[in-house]
Amino acid sequence: MKKIIISAGLIVILLTVLGIYFLNTVILPTKIKSLIISSLEKQTGARVTLKSLRFNIFQGLVLKDLVVSNQEKIIFSVREVNCSVFILPIFNKQIVIPGITLKSPYLFLERSVGNKLNIQDMLKPAAGQGTQQDKQQFRVIVYKVNIVKGNIVFQDNSLPTVFKKEINDIYLTLGFSLPQSVKFSLKALISADTPVVIKASGAYNLASRELSSQVAVNPVSLKDLQAYTGSWGVDVLSGVLGISGQIDLKDDLLAAHILADVSNLGIGRDKFSAKVSGQVLSDVSFDLKTRNTQFKGSFDITSATLAGTGAAGEIDNIRGKLLFDNNGLHSDQLSMEMLGIKLDTIFTLQDFASPRLTVNSKIDLAPLPEKLKQKFGSSPLSSATGSGALTLSMQQSPAENSWKLKGSLSLAKASLGFNKDSLFLNDIRGMAEFTQDQASILGMVFVFQGVDYKASGVLTNFASPVVRLVLSSDNFSGQADFSLMDKKIKVSGLDGNYFNSKFSLSGNIDNTDPKAPRVDLKGTASLWLEDLPFMLPQARKELGQFKPAGTISAVFDLSGNPLNIKGCQAHAELSSSDLSLYGFHSTDFLLNYAQSAGIAEISSMYIALYDGTIDTTAKLNLNSANLPYWVSLKAQGVKLEKLKLDTAFKNKDLAGTFQLEAKVSGFSNDLSKISGAGKTSITDGKLWELNLFQGLGKVLFAKDFANIVFSEGSCNFSIENKRVSTDNLKLKSNIANLSGPLKIGFDGSLEAALQVEILNESAPLSGTLKDITTAIAGQAGTFGVIKLSGTLKEPKYVFKPAVSNLIKGLKDIIFGQ
Repeated sequence: MKKIIISAGLIVILLTVLGIYFLNTVILPTKIKSLIISSLEKQTGARVTLKSLRFNIFQGLVLKDLVVSNQEKIIFSVREVNCSVFILPIFNKQIVIPGITLKSPYLFLERSVGNKLNIQDMLKPAAGQGTQQDKQQFRVIVYKVNIVKGNIVFQDNSLPTVFKKEINDIYLTLGFSLPQSVKFSLKALISADTPVVIKASGAYNLASRELSSQVAVNPVSLKDLQAYTGSWGVDVLSGVLGISGQIDLKDDLLAAHILADVSNLGIGRDKFSAKVSGQVLSDVSFDLKTRNTQFKGSFDITSATLAGTGAAGEIDNIRGKLLFDNNGLHSDQLSMEMLGIKLDTIFTLQDFASPRLTVNSKIDLAPLPEKLKQKFGSSPLSSATGSGALTLSMQQSPAENSWKLKGSLSLAKASLGFNKDSLFLNDIRGMAEFTQDQASILGMVFVFQGVDYKASGVLTNFASPVVRLVLSSDNFSGQADFSLMDKKIKVSGLDGNYFNSKFSLSGNIDNTDPKAPRVDLKGTASLWLEDLPFMLPQARKELGQFKPAGTISAVFDLSGNPLNIKGCQAHAELSSSDLSLYGFHSTDFLLNYAQSAGIAEISSMYIALYDGTIDTTAKLNLNSANLPYWVSLKAQGVKLEKLKLDTAFKNKDLAGTFQLEAKVSGFSNDLSKISGAGKTSITDGKLWELNLFQGLGKVLFAKDFANIVFSEGSCNFSIENKRVSTDNLKLKSNIANLSGPLKIGFDGSLEAALQVEILNESAPLSGTLKDITTAIAGQAGTFGVIKLSGTLKEPKYVFKPAVSNLIKGLKDIIFGQ
């Protein structure tokens, strides 16, 4: 019995070996191989080659180097396919394949311009195949499919730029639990600078058509997907995306629960750019019947920055959570910084088809000065307090493919301090409204130096702004119209009223080089001098000494670098028909001023006052540190009897016609260096009641001196060493003449030695000793010398009589002449 079993076993082994040999030498290499090739060629319409087909007792059928090509391009290839096959004819001709293993398969997947894949036609049933009769001949059952180290090359020709990407190291396992479900497990790498790892697993229930799967793709460089992201309307510049989640299918509803980590996603278009990092958690469902998509989720932003947003500048430090669904985006907890100001924002974006964005933010102004300094290196603000509210509304116009912006900024009890001159704007209240190309101020009010101001204005075209600004207070109203192009300002008009004064200005300002800006301005002004102490309260005391009054009209122009005002070219013409300084009044005033190459020149100054005139020319060298100057002055015909009415001597009996010619030079910073010369005279005069001349009269006469009139006076004088000097002062009257040297200091000091000559025919006689002496002197002519000292305000007199002349006069009286 044992021998029979061994013999039977040997026969079975021999028959198996012979069968395998027959299969591998006769059936498989010829008939089956040819059948496989012809069937695949008929199915795919492509050229098919198969290197070998054999049977292995351990591996089953083994195919080597199967290649499907089209026009010399390999569409599909596999280095080796092995599978075990069981044919069970007693069970309705079933073919059972426990497992199929594909080693190093390769697939070239190409998408055409018409969005058609190159393998679509290959997968369609060939003509005459797939009939009901064919389907009833065999039933193929596969329990497992393994793909080992597969490779897919995908090329998309439907895009403006051809996209090509390779998927390597594909390991795929498909397990069939027929007729119930299919389980799968996938691992693969997408070629990139940092390879993208793909992992997926799950199961599909064939009976209920339900899918449950898990997917993870990480890390994805979004820049590598630029060919696809270009259709988003922005350019993807950087960013890494990691995706994981679960995908389920039930009742024709495909649902996905996705977690995506976004790192440094950078996008841009034209001048706009954004960079964002965060985490997206979303639920997406797709109805396979209605093809309707529903989604909702959240985007937890850890950091984001927006640049190129126009007038808003850069918006950074964006943090918070966005909630989104089919209707739009929303956030109640979004913070950001714009122009250095922290904004706590409520954010809403409605209707993705025609999006509308709404933003509401609270603003704290306190950090603004420091934030501006950090961002720009310096800040014009020294302090800021108060709060505000910002609202934004943006509506997209699908027809124009653009956004329409509308917003407002309101401030309440805000204050701003400026570094320059410690200027402060307090209690700022009001609202500014803006669109994408215009901003306007509506009734903005503030307090400056204790005065309430109201401002309104419009700015259009942020690229090349055109501005109209109106500012007013109780004593001021003004309007400015100007435009900006790059760093150039064109002032179309700057007009206003300050108290009773008016001004108008126009021209150009070029700040292309901030270190050497240039202005070309011209304007007019009508200055009400009585308002100067109110316009310049810090100089009220000094202005009070000048006692300015009247109105001056001016026409002027200025060109050059305002930072170097001495080097500017300027011209001004001033005129007035009613001018008063120090209480002196002019009925006509004209001044012509010119400045060029550092030389300031008054080519003419004409003043008409008290029936006389004053003509003056002057020059000032602005280039020199000590500012040397030259002045030439001529006064003639000035009536002292009219001039005195505007002085403290208006009740004195003063009269005369005043003349003066003088030329003076010196240095503005050194009073001691003033020098000059001139001549002056007074005719038809009455000078006796002046302090100086009253003192002289008391020295000379006992009484009746009030009727004595110095009717004429003249001298040539020089100016040096801080005083005015003359050697030939002459004063003439109907009783006595005075002559001699006189020196008057700039401090009012007085020094003189005047010879007294009595006119005998007019000498008064009253019987007193002084009157007798006077009579004696009158007989002799020379009376003596009066020496003056003290000050103009408090002069002192010393009289030294001419003794010899007095004796001679006494002799003439006694003995007769």
